Amino acid sequence: MKTILLDIEYVNNNATNLKGSNGSSIRLEPAVEDAHCGRLMIRLANARIVILDYEYVPNEHDVELASSRVYITIPYGAGQKICTKKGCKRIGVPVLLYDSHPNDSETAYLKNGLCFTCQKDSNAKRRTKRKSNQNEQSNGTSAIVINAPVDGTRSHDADYCCPQISADLQRITSELSQETGSLVQLSSREHAMMPGSVDQQYQRAYLSATRAVFLLTQWKASYDQHQQDPQPQQQQPQEQVTEADATQNDKRDD
Repeated sequence: MKTILLDIEYVNNNATNLKGSNGSSIRLEPAVEDAHCGRLMIRLANARIVILDYEYVPNEHDVELASSRVYITIPYGAGQKICTKKGCKRIGVPVLLYDSHPNDSETAYLKNGLCFTCQKDSNAKRRTKRKSNQNEQSNGTSAIVINAPVDGTRSHDADYCCPQISADLQRITSELSQETGSLVQLSSREHAMMPGSVDQQYQRAYLSATRAVFLLTQWKASYDQHQQDPQPQQQQPQEQVTEADATQNDKRDD
């Protein structure tokens, strides 16, 4: 007869076989197609180990036992409630037979109402989406663009290119460093300052940061333009014709 009480040796023996990264699992009892996912041991974040049983239908005695053991959880509908994913016929709420970190937040395998297979697929999709978002944010870093000159800046042109932009950029970033330092000091003793002083300093720092970003894009645009269109070779200065030379030339023409 099945029981919700697991022998600690049973837990430890199976834990030694559970290797790999977070989300890895081993099946302790077989699944039944279109019925349940069996019993599994799963590794979660922070080396947390849980044992879930999707087949087990708890009775009143099991509920009483679980109430006195923090590492066991019997959620509502355990062993009976069908997976919430449309078209899935497997049990979606398991009995938590063992939790190595019972004080941690409730695992998604219990609270989402999905069978093990569907929850694992959901986890994989979420990780893929999160990684994609991180890549997009990383790739977008070099594409920060402010379309118009900010107050106190100008766009690059023939008379305002990399050397001049670099000087202004270094000046503004120095100002930004001082302003953010002042902002941190103000925020640490805000109660002793006039109301709104932090907001005013924040606006100054924000304006300097915006100027710096715009000038950085202008420096890059100027640099790219120079790479594509190198400066033409300087024309040789015209020779000065002296009066003596002119007289000599006139004689030759005669």
